[in-house]
This record gives sequence, structure tokens and C-alpha cells, in this order.
Amino acid sequence: MYAFLKGIIEEKNNDCVMLDVNGVGYLILTTRFTIDNIGDIGHSVKILTYLYIREDIMSLYGFLTKEEKNMFEKLISVSGIGPKGAMGILSTLNAAQLAIAIVTSNISSLIGVPGIGRKTAQRLVLELKEKIMKEDSSLSSDSSMYVKNDSISEAIHALIALGYGRDEADNAVITAGTDKDSVEELIKKALRNMDKLRK
Repeated sequence: MYAFLKGIIEEKNNDCVMLDVNGVGYLILTTRFTIDNIGDIGHSVKILTYLYIREDIMSLYGFLTKEEKNMFEKLISVSGIGPKGAMGILSTLNAAQLAIAIVTSNISSLIGVPGIGRKTAQRLVLELKEKIMKEDSSLSSDSSMYVKNDSISEAIHALIALGYGRDEADNAVITAGTDKDSVEELIKKALRNMDKLRK
């Protein structure tokens, strides 16, 4: 229903922001990442939104980046994780950190999130890693020789999980480092390269 809202920041709290959009105030639940990077009160901002409706509940969730929103949508697709839980996870690990933890099956990083036990962490890895693989079921001929390497393949999957396109993820990872780099190093280098290209 709402793809995004653009307006003036009226109020900021620990987990929400009030946005004035042409005289209408919207209360948007957000993550710590968004709160810390959204700007100051009085500034204009564009927030990507997700409207959650269940029986007598209607809540509006907001994100500063498409990567964060994509990860939120993946999280709430996991059994036992609702919007509040997903926001809690994304307030502890940002989208990139979470993607790295999932594709590398780093259970200990996930258990470090408040409210996430070992079973939930394992379910997160199982369900989301599988979804990422299904989204990436076909490999382009240009990159197939590279993805035979586990680190490169997992780094590409992590970027796709963040919402980047297949070709963009391929190029970023392949040009970022070498097959001797760890998954974490490859992802960090790839994200830095993409940030430079977008500036």
C-alpha cells in the first residue's frame, strides 16, 4: 500500500520516528540503524515502508535502505519471527552483518542478538539460506567459473540477500578480492566498491 513516505522529521525516539507528510503525521517503527542515520528533526527524508496488517493490528515499519527492507521481509517470512522480532534483530546486526552471518552459518553471531536462542538461530540460517539459494538458482555463464569457490559463492549470495541484482553482485565480488579472501572480507570489499561507484 505504501512503498515509501517522504516528509519532515517531527520526532525521533529509540524505535520510531514521526514523519510529517504534507500535514499528516505518520508514526513509523524503525531500527536503530535507521534512527542513527536518518538525520535530525526538521530535515526532509525519504523512508521505505512496509505496512503490516493482522486482525486488529496495523503498523507501519520504515527503513532507510532497500537492503534493510529486503532483509526485514525475509526475516518475517521465517516461522516464529514477527515484525517486532525482525526489527530487534536488525537493530543489533545491520543488514550486511546479518547476511554475512546467515550465509556463513555463523550461529554464534545470531545468538548474540537479544531474544534469539540457538534453535531460532539455526532456523534462521536454514530457512533464509535456502531462500537465497532458490533466488539464485541460475548462474550466468560469465560467473560460473568463479562461483565454484565457496567463499566467492557465499559472498555473492549474501549480496543478493541484501537486494542487489545477480550481475551487480557477481561483478562486485569478483572484482573486490581474490579466492584467498574470507567471505567476510569479500563482502566488505564488495560493499565498499559499490558505495564508491554510487557516489
